[in-house]
Amino acid sequence: MAKKVRMMSKTGIKICHLSSERGFTLIEVMFAVSILTLSTMVIQEGFLRSATLFGRYANTLIANAWMEQKLWEVKEGLVYAPVPDLGGQSGSFQGSKRSFEWSLDTGYARQGRDLYTLNFTVSWHEGNRLVSATRSIVLAKCSLLT
Repeated sequence: MAKKVRMMSKTGIKICHLSSERGFTLIEVMFAVSILTLSTMVIQEGFLRSATLFGRYANTLIANAWMEQKLWEVKEGLVYAPVPDLGGQSGSFQGSKRSFEWSLDTGYARQGRDLYTLNFTVSWHEGNRLVSATRSIVLAKCSLLT
């Protein structure tokens, strides 16, 4: 139970003191601020990780779409060319404000001269890491019967 003590100062102003103080202590305020700070840091870390993953997956989608287009062109060239262009190719392309490097190795499969292997790799830098997407396929050249 709070008791009020009334006093008169020398100037005649009434001063009221509470015997049981109300409010927060400094330790309680510091504890609350530290809990809020830690929870904010955890939430911020989650947002930063999700933004990083979103960027990585967006770049992977760009690389995969470009890789599909390039593989289609190479497949068409191998199937319809009288003499296939085998060997390695490499280059770079720009997509979404990022530079991508690619390499393609084309060769005969072990089973025969109408089977080809295509090994395609696209790589790019995500911060300090080198990220790459790889696709390997075997292509069969079929002759049409007339």
